[in-house]
Amino acid sequence: MAIVLVVKYEDQVRVLAESYLEEQGHQALSAGAPAGVLALPQQSPAVDLLFTDLDLKGDIHAGIELARLQSSCARGCACSIRPAG
Repeated sequence: MAIVLVVKYEDQVRVLAESYLEEQGHQALSAGAPAGVLALPQQSPAVDLLFTDLDLKGDIHAGIELARLQSSCARGCACSIRPAG
């Protein structure tokens, strides 16, 4: 079981990704924006995979910065960053 952090501003896509991951036996944490990640409790388990868009609500660098932050906080965290759309 992996712990996956899903950061997608499109609610339908985020919910679909969460549902699929949970059906496959993974734990999904989610946020609609990078700021939502900071609101996650510090006692949350270490994240194994970050799934996000490169461009989050018009900020083309948000996905990269989020990946940089997550990988510096969680050693061994893999990142899946894709273009929005």
